[in-house]
Amino acid sequence: MKKRLIATLMLFAMIAALVAACAQDDSAANGGAGANGGDAVPAVDDHLIVVARGLAVNMHPHEALDMNSAYLLNLVFDPLFRLNYATMEIEYALAESSEMSEDATSLNITLRPGVTFHNGDPVNAEVVRDSLYHTMNSPLVGFLISMVDNIEVNDELNLTINLAAPFAPIRRHLTHSGTAIIHPDTTNDNPIGTGAFIQESIVLDDRVELVANENWWGENAGINRITWRAMPEGTARLIEIETGGAHIAWDVNPSDLPRIEAHDNLNVHRSSSIETHFMAFQCEKAPFNDIRVRHAIAYALDIPLLSYTAYEGTGSPADSFLTPVVVYHHSIAPRAQNLDRARELMAEAGFADGFSTTLEFNSENQIYAQLAVMIASMLREINIDAEILQFEWGAYLDRVLAGEHELMLLSWNTITGDADYGLFDTHHSSGFPFGGNQSFYSNPATDALLEEGRSTLDSARRAEIYRLVQEQAFEAANILNIHHDERLHAAVASVRGFGVNPTGIIDLWNVFFG
Repeated sequence: MKKRLIATLMLFAMIAALVAACAQDDSAANGGAGANGGDAVPAVDDHLIVVARGLAVNMHPHEALDMNSAYLLNLVFDPLFRLNYATMEIEYALAESSEMSEDATSLNITLRPGVTFHNGDPVNAEVVRDSLYHTMNSPLVGFLISMVDNIEVNDELNLTINLAAPFAPIRRHLTHSGTAIIHPDTTNDNPIGTGAFIQESIVLDDRVELVANENWWGENAGINRITWRAMPEGTARLIEIETGGAHIAWDVNPSDLPRIEAHDNLNVHRSSSIETHFMAFQCEKAPFNDIRVRHAIAYALDIPLLSYTAYEGTGSPADSFLTPVVVYHHSIAPRAQNLDRARELMAEAGFADGFSTTLEFNSENQIYAQLAVMIASMLREINIDAEILQFEWGAYLDRVLAGEHELMLLSWNTITGDADYGLFDTHHSSGFPFGGNQSFYSNPATDALLEEGRSTLDSARRAEIYRLVQEQAFEAANILNIHHDERLHAAVASVRGFGVNPTGIIDLWNVFFG
């Protein structure tokens, strides 16, 4: 007990030193409040300034699959359907009405009349068809509607999406930013959507300027301009709103909650989440292609300790790849830490003396820096030497998609609220090399269940299927689920209409000052 206590205290000291160093570096890099181009909050209450971890990887919705992109794409582009983020139910966006065929193999959609793109061109069924075909052909987001066989244009505002097989959550998939409707001339540098805001300018790695779309089909936005600034370190974002450099700090550190709650002019905005943080193995690489090694590592880690320590009591230790707010979530308690069993499995796999590996994460996420240190310390108990590597987000995403990692930290947002999106691309063999299956794991039995789950309309059968998939994933241990997130944002007291929700996608056109 004494030995474990000393080891734990030493571990916490290492974490504190690492986080302090990172905070110092990031504070210097960002220059503090108002520095490095940080503007003071405008005197006129029509300009919202947001500081977030980063900017979009790509402002073309069919070429991005990360949350930093999704936040901004939601403001510039509209999909056919949206989720009501309070109820997680489906609502209409560019679609005005829809009807599913009795056999669930086609979806007829009638579009809103009078909708125009930012450049004034009209939205019609032909443009929507071509946009959806563009999504289907995307190597990154094509999986979202890979079940579509063809799309028929019936008249100016009506089209029919024909499916290759029944697909129960088709409308939910059409809420995803990866299916947003684009103008044919859309590029990363020139995003032309129909959304509530228009991209005015972008300064790489620094900021995006958005202005309100006066011709938007929805209600007029409560603000005229949004400046979205990149500021990777969480405490630096908090300082920015404390000192008047911004109105909203997107994703604050759990450690900063007492400071925010004690501030007279700041509000904390919290919500349960659809986001799970995990460590994935690259299962095509030895020794992680051996299930005994993966199980050994699973037994070496203390998941509740990792979750509670790194996230400081917010959220909860992960009990599945799906969070409890996702439809068909099935709870499975993580393996209890058992170092003796872990060492036995390592010996059975021929690694009694251990091995060296790498553990990677994106440098913008300082909680991952804490997790990496803790995980590496736990792995040393079974003679695994994990070198910690960190990369800028874009470079990291490229490495992960290419399978260049060995052990990696990442998260997944089940953005549609349905188990199919949470599990199909991340656990089906078709999800690599350019999809969400970052573990590069393949199991024909899991593939078959996932294919059945998306084609049946029987809710009870879907629940059974996704229970089995989650149990198979737990046994495979290709991904070790660590933490179910909690959304944590802070805003100045004058910001109204800022509603945090499980998806993290926030409709900033509802925000106003008051």
